Amino acid sequence: MRDDSVSRRDAIKNLAWAAAMPGIAALGPRSGIAGNPAGAVRPPVPFTVSKATTWITSPVSPDGYVDYAAALNQRLGAGVAPHDNAAVPLFQLLGPDDVAEASRDEFFRRLGIPTPTERQFQGWVEYFEIKRGRKFVGPEIEAAQKRDLQAHSAPWRPTDLPEYEEWLRNFQEPIDLAALAAARPHWFVPVVAPAGASLWNTDVAFGLGYDAGGFGGALIRRSMMRLGLGEYRLAYDDVLAALRLATHIVRGPWAVEMIFGAMMMENATEAGLVWLRNSPTNAESLRNLLDDLRELPSPISYAEHLNLTHRCDQLAHCAAIARGGPAALQDFLNSHISEQNDERAAAVAKLIEYPVDFNAAMRRINHWFDRLVTAVSRPTYPDRKNAVRPLKNSAESALERFSHPRKLLEAIAGHASPGIAMGELVGDTLGSVWVWVDMLSTEVLALQQFDHLRLAVALAIYKAEHGEYPEQLASLVPQILPDLPRDRFAAGQSLPRYRRQGPGYILYSVGENGRDNGGRKPNFNEEQGDGWDEAVVAM
Repeated sequence: MRDDSVSRRDAIKNLAWAAAMPGIAALGPRSGIAGNPAGAVRPPVPFTVSKATTWITSPVSPDGYVDYAAALNQRLGAGVAPHDNAAVPLFQLLGPDDVAEASRDEFFRRLGIPTPTERQFQGWVEYFEIKRGRKFVGPEIEAAQKRDLQAHSAPWRPTDLPEYEEWLRNFQEPIDLAALAAARPHWFVPVVAPAGASLWNTDVAFGLGYDAGGFGGALIRRSMMRLGLGEYRLAYDDVLAALRLATHIVRGPWAVEMIFGAMMMENATEAGLVWLRNSPTNAESLRNLLDDLRELPSPISYAEHLNLTHRCDQLAHCAAIARGGPAALQDFLNSHISEQNDERAAAVAKLIEYPVDFNAAMRRINHWFDRLVTAVSRPTYPDRKNAVRPLKNSAESALERFSHPRKLLEAIAGHASPGIAMGELVGDTLGSVWVWVDMLSTEVLALQQFDHLRLAVALAIYKAEHGEYPEQLASLVPQILPDLPRDRFAAGQSLPRYRRQGPGYILYSVGENGRDNGGRKPNFNEEQGDGWDEAVVAM
């Protein structure tokens, strides 16, 4: 059970699966050979350093391999100092445990701060479980989630939820510091990896995303308490801080941070709508809110995460296999061939006798990422799904080869250039992994909900100035909004669905299925199918 309710998305599950995939997970000790014994002659690098192969061409380590971790830190940390990096105060509050002990000092050195010694914050689940002396189990989990739903989705007073008020009071100082951190302009989390290991440190990515989400959850719950107490301005400040923190976390180097940030953005957007329904406002204060929302930094897209950090991670994995030699190649092949038996072991033993053209391998990795980045950069969700579908078919065919090692061996042996064939086998396997990690709906839904928050504020301004809501969204342009956002889940250039409903209105997106279901809200206990719409706002 985690903070901030159970997501209806499968993205976290997909990322957990991906973290365990041989093409993404950190290489084993035989695969990551860092350097050579003292005095040994270094073998030549078995590939060319170029844009077409390594993609990044500098810096290069003394043994001739591209230092991908250093390259990513140079790009991601350019112009960022500790005093304006929002991640710094959060790590100071969260302590050192999200970073593996072996790389801890180096990580915090690159972050520009001393290694913290203790954790100063607990999320609500951790706090309540420690206080009660045991974890939530069985029906207790559902009961706790229902109670938490009240805490983060509607105004409440300390007498309504005294245990939440106690939690927020006990951690008031770190929550305030997290809110101040969210106002910083930059977000940089360094990449630290030993030579030959995976760049993607899942401990840091999952840990920071989860724990920083705890701060966002605390801000949202405190905003609901403050709203219940009539402290409208303070509630507003907490909602805005949660939104800022979400946009920072989305900018983390890895896709898993994008997921946690997107989930926080969804929750903070919902809190913003609750604030809008329950706060006394006027046109001037609403226009100030709209300006604050416009000034939030634009989140990095899923395509940008794939194009830089995850591409580099897979290329670094390929380079580690090249550096590790036959033993690393054997580990790589065995990790992809299930149901090991003598026949399959013999096939692997023959395969590793063939040379590997690592230039061909890296070109194939880049080919996969080029196509995937293009596909997930399409303007609408249907466009993206349609573009990714043939990539999944190709990836399935590529991975299917491992199901028949004997045929695979015959195909390699019969190829005009077995080295190129082996290189393409390695490249297809590493390059196609991210085709299977479907996070398109996670990104699109978070952005759609944020669009609807801005539209809801614009509609409230219109009502404050005209006495009622408009009959159509077009009335908001250009006096309140310069233009209207599109329904990202719909094909073409469709607007979000909007209609007057009594004295109020309903606003929604058609959601993943692309069908208009009349604004029916999601049911978290069932798949979407044909049953509901997304990002539903009812006022």
